[in-house]
Amino acid sequence: MKEVSLTFTSPTGRTAAPGQLFFDIETTGLSAERAMTYLIGCAWYEENGWHLKQWFADRKEAENELLKAFASHCTRFDTLVHFNGNGFDIPFLSKRYERARIPAPFSALESLDLYRMAKPLKKLLGLNDLKQKTLERFLAIGREDKFSGGDLIELYRLYLGTRDPKLERFLLLHNEEDIKGMTGLLAIPDYLAWQEDDFVFEKFEKRAYRTYEGNHAEECFLTFTYSTALPAGFSSHHPSGAVLAVRADRLTLRLPVFHGTLKHYYSNYRDYYYLPLEGKAIHKSVASFVDPTYREKASRENCCVTKEGAFLPQPCRQIEPVFQTGPKEKVYYFECCETSFRSAEKNAAFLKDWLKCFASR
Repeated sequence: MKEVSLTFTSPTGRTAAPGQLFFDIETTGLSAERAMTYLIGCAWYEENGWHLKQWFADRKEAENELLKAFASHCTRFDTLVHFNGNGFDIPFLSKRYERARIPAPFSALESLDLYRMAKPLKKLLGLNDLKQKTLERFLAIGREDKFSGGDLIELYRLYLGTRDPKLERFLLLHNEEDIKGMTGLLAIPDYLAWQEDDFVFEKFEKRAYRTYEGNHAEECFLTFTYSTALPAGFSSHHPSGAVLAVRADRLTLRLPVFHGTLKHYYSNYRDYYYLPLEGKAIHKSVASFVDPTYREKASRENCCVTKEGAFLPQPCRQIEPVFQTGPKEKVYYFECCETSFRSAEKNAAFLKDWLKCFASR
């Protein structure tokens, strides 16, 4: 067995809490019954920086030495940090420990899965998948290693036959960069905290454009500021046509402008009369002066007032007055004008509703 130790700087400049041990393994296959662990790497942070240690099976018979060395090292820590380790690394190692009749270290350790931490952010950040390399590219974490874990299985077999130091370096480098990249993913929780920031509405701008079909249309650009420092900006598209663009300390929400006639519904319809000739509802206190021939009791369906103009969509009933195409429709609108954004509290709630929509689309 070979043991390699080195120090490094996390690619996103992050540190870790005391007691946290980041780890990753390399195996000769997916089945713990038929495959072995040929490399275990781990990293931890101390006052003087990040430390990385790797145990490499330079011969097949060395796997048990790896398992013992890793288990012994784990006694210094209380939490294992990994990327989808609950799905593969920990179950795989547990079986290898069992087969080797060596006590596994996992029962005494808490578990922190960076993959599960990133999962709620996939759609919000506009990511195609949640592979570790995808998240690294999003955070602009570079790699020298060009191989996948599957590619390395054959390289390890070649190494056992040749002991070529170049092959050994390829094997160690892949694991090393997986672990370094994992420490960089400590920046991912910033995007979870960012969604709870105190967003401040800054700018309203309406722009005209021409569609691919040659029609005239408008869209509205709403700019908000925030205080959380994000490691990388991003953009995301919603099926409704809304677009989210986040750069530095600015967020721009681009919404399609709806032109037409919508209805504002009154909730307490029993307090209203409907005027069929005018197509609107008025309160009973006013309707009492209207000839009974020209009025009727209002219902949920007609207890409304119509308005023609330009409107913006909102996921929930935040900005008043709220307009709809029908009383049962769940798409809500408000007037597209700067005066609609007078309430700082409503503005922040409106934006956070949209962030939830992007995250759950």
